[in-house]
Formats: sequence, structure tokens, C-alpha cells
Amino acid sequence: MKHVCSKSAEAMVRRMRPNSLIVVVALLIALAVPVQVEAEQRTITVTGHGEASAKPDTVSVNFVIEQRAPDAGQATTLLNQAVSKLTGTLKGQIGGGTVKASEYSINPSYPFYNPMPLPTPAPFQQNPATWTYQAEVTAYADRIQTIGELIEAGLAAGASRVAYSGFMNTGWGGSNAASWPLVRGVPGRFSGRTNVNGPRPTAPSVTLEIDITGTSPRQCADEGARVTEQVEQALKAKLGKNGGVEVAQFSINNTRPQPPGYAPPVLQRQPQPGGYIARATLTVTSDLPGNVGNLIAAGMAGGASRLASVSFSLRNNTVARTAAVRQAADEARAKAQTVAVSMGVKLKEVIRIDTNAQALPRVFPGGYFVASARSPYRMSREATLVPTPGIASTVVGPTITPGDITFVADVTVVYEID
Repeated sequence: MKHVCSKSAEAMVRRMRPNSLIVVVALLIALAVPVQVEAEQRTITVTGHGEASAKPDTVSVNFVIEQRAPDAGQATTLLNQAVSKLTGTLKGQIGGGTVKASEYSINPSYPFYNPMPLPTPAPFQQNPATWTYQAEVTAYADRIQTIGELIEAGLAAGASRVAYSGFMNTGWGGSNAASWPLVRGVPGRFSGRTNVNGPRPTAPSVTLEIDITGTSPRQCADEGARVTEQVEQALKAKLGKNGGVEVAQFSINNTRPQPPGYAPPVLQRQPQPGGYIARATLTVTSDLPGNVGNLIAAGMAGGASRLASVSFSLRNNTVARTAAVRQAADEARAKAQTVAVSMGVKLKEVIRIDTNAQALPRVFPGGYFVASARSPYRMSREATLVPTPGIASTVVGPTITPGDITFVADVTVVYEID
């Protein structure tokens, strides 16, 4: 019987036209696959906020060290000696921590008070110098100590002033740039630093400005080019193969003449640099926040010029984070349940959860603790703090009790509702 039915069906299919066969196949497929219409998913979104407090377990103290000297080289030498001395002093106060020097700079020091006569009126005279040439020449060294020598050589060769100094990218185009070897592992040389804005390494550098005035653009260009080349060659001779020099930029501009009838004041004497000042920042990180009073006192007594800032933070934040997130999650859940009851719906599955949690460090300016280097205990009238057991301390500082660190968490939850 089965065989007979199969033959009958096969004969019927043969007698059907092709178009009819396609219609039958489509009809069979439509009957085999039922049509499904998905209902739109209904959701509600709620947020929760939580906070938790904990005692800080890390303190960071920033000291500023300044050294002044008649010449740049001597100021740099004195700064390096002061940094080395203070580093050794502070290592006995930090327990498990680090001491790191950064932000080296050297600049001319202009005195706040410079005796000179008051400006006196003068008859009007049209200034014949109506064109100016300005250029900047940057020299990159392999050691901070070399910067002082470069400044002296550049000023002697005709540079007008020091524009700025510090660490800069070594992307110059000087003739000896390709041959400068960045020496690794040699004390005082900087090959391991990398600028965060690019892959190029950074190195100690100084930028010198050149100012030339003249009555015509050709005169300014000729004289400016001569002085610029003279300064560039002087810096290259001082560096040899241990650095690079580039002319960063130059400009030739027409100065605006004074209006007729204006009598500019005449200064008999211009302010002169009062030597050079070298600065560095020493950052001390310790896992003993309760010893910060002794740490500040030791730093100020050990040669720091001033206290820049003190910050307390939470390195091990697992307990505080868990408490803050749990509180935020409970608040979000309570909000969702309240909304569901009020709207007459039921909560179903949780579709998505977003969490943002962070600790809020406590940062204080240096003046909050110390008034000056001459009075390092001028913070309070309380009794001095007994040195922390196990920490070598010859200087006892004021009692400083750090406050709690607040850990905040925000949670966003999306629920499906019925």
C-alpha cells in the first residue's frame, strides 16, 4: 500500500506544472514554520549611590628644593648635592616607600628689589629701529650638569636671555642629532624617560632667545642669522657628540612706531639677573600615614626649601569598595521595588548593571602644615609626636592625624518588568 501511494504521489508531481510546484512548496514551508511576533521588551532603569570610609594607608609628600648661585653651573651642582642629601635623610623616615626626584629646572633669578632711578620724561624722538629679529635656539644635553655650561656659552656668544629649561622631546633636526648616543645605566644621564604624548624620549634642555633690532628687514635678517649661527656653533662646540642643537623658530617683524607727541620714559638702568636658581621636586611616598609629622619635619630640617603638598590615599581599598558598592546596589534595588509597586508591575530579570567606584584622596597644600623652612613646627601648639617604633628618627615633628578616605560608588541597574 505504501509503495502504491508513493507512486501515485510521484505521478501527480510529474503532471503538475513548474509554477504550481513552486506554490505548493512555499505553502508547505509556511505551514511548517509558525509565525512568531515578539513583544517589545519593557524595562525600568534605577540608580543607587553608596559611600564608605576607611583610614588612609598611603601618604605622599612633595618637597621643593631650590639652590641659588652666581652662575648656572654652580647652581646645578648645589641642587644635585641637596637632592642627594635630602633623599638619604628621608629614606630613614618612610618605612616601606619610595623617594623620587623630578621637575628639574634652572632659570635666571631676578631680584624683587632692584634699585634704579624713577623714569624721567625725555623729548620725543622717533625710534629708528623699526624692525626686529627674534629666534630661539634649543640645546639638548645628556646630563643636567651640562645645562649650566650651555647657558653661559650661549649668552657669551650673543644670546639675549634664557627662555626656558627643563625636560623636552629630543625630536630636533640638528646635524649631529643622529650621532647623539643616549647612554643607559650611567648616573646623571636621562635615557629612560618617555614623553606621555609620543614615543620620543626626553632629555635635559635649555632654550635661548636672540633679539636683534634694525632699520630694515634685510639688516635684521643678516645680523640675526649671524648671531643665531654664532650661538648655535658655540652650543655645538660645548656639547660635542653628547647632545643636539636646533633653531626652534625665528621671526622678522615690523615694530609699531610711537605716535607723534609721545615722550617715552627713559630708564637709566635695566634690571640685571641676580644669579641663577635651580629647582627640583622630591616626592616621598610612605605606607605610614601616621608618621607624616616626622616626615615633614625631617624634610624641612634636611634642606627642603618649602613643602608643596601632602596627600593621603587608600591603596588597599577592597573593604571600602565592597561596602560602597553593596550600599549603592541595595539603594538601587529598593528604588526598583518601590517603582514596581507604585506602577503595578512586577520585576523580572536584571538586564544590565553598570558600576562606577573610586576613592577620593585628601590633598592639602604645603602651607596647611608648615609656615616656612625656618619654623617647621608652626602647625599647632600640641605636644611633639613620639617617633614611630622601628623608624629611625632624629627629628620629631608635630602631631598630624589624617582624616578618613571616602570611597564612593554609583550603580545603574536595568530591570525587565512584566
